[in-house]
Amino acid sequence: MPFRPLGFLILMGLILLVSGCATGRTNLVDTGAVEVELEEAPETRIQGISVLENEGETIVYGRVRRRGVYNNPFLGKQVTAMAIFPDGSVHESTDKLLTRAPRSRSFRQIYPVAKFKIVFPEQLPSSTTLVIGFGNRSRDG
Repeated sequence: MPFRPLGFLILMGLILLVSGCATGRTNLVDTGAVEVELEEAPETRIQGISVLENEGETIVYGRVRRRGVYNNPFLGKQVTAMAIFPDGSVHESTDKLLTRAPRSRSFRQIYPVAKFKIVFPEQLPSSTTLVIGFGNRSRDG
């Protein structure tokens, strides 16, 4: 099959257009609308938090890194996000299915990383505090 530069350029243009739309959303942490507090354990680091609004819901993205845990580092664990609204009400959501991020084979494999996505069914009001933690799953979940 011969290489077709015009088709390749059209494909790359579509990819850039779609990725440009996805990156146009505003991170609520950067604007100051949402404040994030992390509950971290000594062997765990939560990083790369993004809070985005999408069609009436709020989505929290991030990564969890485990230190010194080599075998099944995310088995039986979950990420919990607790939104404390300005009026004092609390809404909680979890992500039980952490997906391990692909890693190259290097010394960094001793620090496994997983990505998480937590969805709140409503838009978080301005001045909300978001407390994010990582730990064992509850018995009822």
